[in-house]
Amino acid sequence: MSFDMDFTFMSRYTDGFELNFRGRSYRFHDPDANRKEFVVTGLNRLPPLPSKKMYRIIVKNLTFQVMNNPGTNLAETYVKLPVADRFVVYEDKQGNYGAYKALPYMGNYATTRFVHIVYNVTAAQVSGDVNTAIAKHAGGVYLTNLKLPNPYAKLPSFWPQQVAAVAAKNG
Repeated sequence: MSFDMDFTFMSRYTDGFELNFRGRSYRFHDPDANRKEFVVTGLNRLPPLPSKKMYRIIVKNLTFQVMNNPGTNLAETYVKLPVADRFVVYEDKQGNYGAYKALPYMGNYATTRFVHIVYNVTAAQVSGDVNTAIAKHAGGVYLTNLKLPNPYAKLPSFWPQQVAAVAAKNG
């Protein structure tokens, strides 16, 4: 398990894109920029495939991972192509988490490729939800007690408990 707490914001331009990461701005030229290929937060549908060239530019120039967040299961094509290192395949409230099913192809890839984000979690559910993430082939999990419209406004009240639960699984 691992936690990715550094949030990134991407902006598209006609000749490339800009990445904001940890307060620093990085601008990249991408001749395929006119393809409009990014996820808009709040949409519950899959975007067109991101540019492989764009992914290679990011990986070559910066030392962090690229995470794609459809928030739901996605076609294996997204995982096969080198367009992101990790994919958020579950992003929903805790009440729906038990019903989530990883797709069979996910077992062919390292768990580090898949992340779950679960909101509206209670402190009593943390250990069980960490175990659920592992059982459902996720190598990254973020649990929070916050709810919509912004479950990411701050760290959850049980953050130390969550870190301890994940650390115990990591051995």
